Amino acid sequence: YSWNCGVEGPTKKMSVRKLRRQQLYNAFLMLFTSQGTPLIYGGDEFCNSQSGNNNAWCQDNETGWLSWGRTKDGEQLKKVVRQAIEFRRGHPILHKKGPVRLMDYKACGCPDLSYHSRRAWVFPADSSGRCLGVMYCGAYARRADGKEDDSIYIAYNLHWEPYTFALPNLKKDMKWSVKADTSRDEVFYPEGEEKVLKDSDEKSILVPPRTVMILIGK
Repeated sequence: YSWNCGVEGPTKKMSVRKLRRQQLYNAFLMLFTSQGTPLIYGGDEFCNSQSGNNNAWCQDNETGWLSWGRTKDGEQLKKVVRQAIEFRRGHPILHKKGPVRLMDYKACGCPDLSYHSRRAWVFPADSSGRCLGVMYCGAYARRADGKEDDSIYIAYNLHWEPYTFALPNLKKDMKWSVKADTSRDEVFYPEGEEKVLKDSDEKSILVPPRTVMILIGK
């Protein structure tokens, strides 16, 4: 399934190009914050689209060849993909050896994986399944130095309207910070420069349309 964002083929309309770029960011963040092994085709990371042809395996011509020409969009996407890979690698909770159980089997105070919506701990029942909050509890994974991983909350808003996600309470002296936001030109905040939520905002967060946000609890 695909969608042209309102224009078929190449376009100079900036609003369409921006939305297409944002949808690419969404797809990669969804992939790299999922359990299992992320798989991409070579060239996906720099906008190689085969001009929309998804069945070019039998064509030994420019349709199926990788286009190595550098474009601004391609370079920016490659940067975001690299950052997503680094983020995943740095958080073992995103690539556990065993399957998640959706249970608090270590008595950490929350399940290893939980779902959220406008209400914390409640699976969404509105917006036709286009919005979902997912939290990985960092206590269920250890980093190489033996310390607990950060808790990670991913807000997936694939709706065309803003959506308010409830945020679960963190342990004392911990706060939610925004690590990535696909509605921004610079998707990932640099290490140590994450956007810390104010006390008045730590119970919920408003996510813009067609946006994926990653929050970390530190």
